[in-house]
Amino acid sequence: MKLSEPSRMAKISDDSRGTSSSSPPETSRIEFYSSLRSGSIPPYRYLSTMSTPVSDGNKRLRKWVAPEAISAVFLDAGNTLVFLDFEAIAEAVREARVSMEALRLEQAELEARRRADRKYMEGGARDANMWGLYFTWMLEAAGVPGARISEILERLRQRHDASNLWRRSRPEIRTALERIQASGRKLAVISNSDGTCRELLRRLDLLSFFDAVYDSAEVGVEKPDPAIFERALEELNLRPSETLHVGDLEAADVLGARRAGIFPVLVDPAHRERPTEHLVLKSLAELPAAMEIP
Repeated sequence: MKLSEPSRMAKISDDSRGTSSSSPPETSRIEFYSSLRSGSIPPYRYLSTMSTPVSDGNKRLRKWVAPEAISAVFLDAGNTLVFLDFEAIAEAVREARVSMEALRLEQAELEARRRADRKYMEGGARDANMWGLYFTWMLEAAGVPGARISEILERLRQRHDASNLWRRSRPEIRTALERIQASGRKLAVISNSDGTCRELLRRLDLLSFFDAVYDSAEVGVEKPDPAIFERALEELNLRPSETLHVGDLEAADVLGARRAGIFPVLVDPAHRERPTEHLVLKSLAELPAAMEIP
């Protein structure tokens, strides 16, 4: 997910809210989002624990690629390494006189991510309007009344301008990075960001894990353009065939990696077992096991 927002957020039209998918999601997702809207939220900390586990056979990289042939892992930042500060978002919602808990927003974010990914696949632009749509979809899925959304979006924009809302990480992410780094593989970040990705990773004490960070604002090109991947390959002296790219959006990460000849790994916390042409994990935390790293 893109970490940045342009400085001026475009107005979100009323008819953009509540738009349904042209192709219905899996039954489990329909039931899940219905439970969000009805208020019957199950008591789990992360959304990843909600989904039916992917079978072990489909969580092994060897099904597609020999792990020993992989010498580098590229990683997206937003929703892969770093995550939204849901407590701060919940606070902004409550300031608009709407009751809200961070957990509900954390669960609702997946719907926003799914819809943003689909819109990107349909040719949607990565601009201020998309930033607003993403948060609108999240707030809707969390049950925020439509009349309050514009006010909350403005509060979120102000918070994001002051300090990027993607500013949290999780202990299991650090553990995964430690294991990959200890295996001798190179690590690099390839992020659609606004020039602040490196500083964000430094503040989260993650920067030292990476041999390089490629921020789209600095490189001048965004995923899924293969040029950003190709630059990383060239500068790190890597071949596409020995590299993985891990990210949360099919439209940016999977498509971009494939265009560059790199094998993609999708992070999808609500993934259910289904045929795919790439590895799908619920979290980066599962990658070391998938790569057979001790």
